[in-house]
Amino acid sequence: MNNMKKILIGLLQMFFVLSCTNSRITLSNENVIIPKENISALLDSFVRENKHGKYVYELYIDKITPDSCNMILYCGEKSLTKEEDGYYDQKPVVCVILHGVKIYIYSGIERYFSSSLKMDTLTIQNNAEVLWAIRDSMGILSSYKIDGGYPFIPFPLKNVKGDFVPPVVVSK
Repeated sequence: MNNMKKILIGLLQMFFVLSCTNSRITLSNENVIIPKENISALLDSFVRENKHGKYVYELYIDKITPDSCNMILYCGEKSLTKEEDGYYDQKPVVCVILHGVKIYIYSGIERYFSSSLKMDTLTIQNNAEVLWAIRDSMGILSSYKIDGGYPFIPFPLKNVKGDFVPPVVVSK
């Protein structure tokens, strides 16, 4: 009985020492998350409408207030933030997979946390891209196509049909 106590105490001490020395948090090789229903429908529509085997797909999430959020949904032949990602040595930490398409998700944390996500490499040919602006206001999502934009800054205005009228400049 005395030997049994010594073995049990020894095992507990070894377990305690090993658990305390391994303080690094590790995630799986593919940090895939599952979207909630409200955003899943939008992601699904975007992928179906813009499915192309050679595109990279990205979702940029910018929480503005507790009740509102701006998002940019992007697909193109290179990352929308390729230069910034290279400069800061950042990669997305999580992704979503829909219809075999991996959508990388950026929220700002990628600058401060390392990622084990494997990024797909693409060959750039004509720099085609598609962007959707998504607004979440009190849980109601609305989206529209935009000609250009950049994550984490105010959205450009909605595309307006009609002719552009330049401003009148009055010189004095």
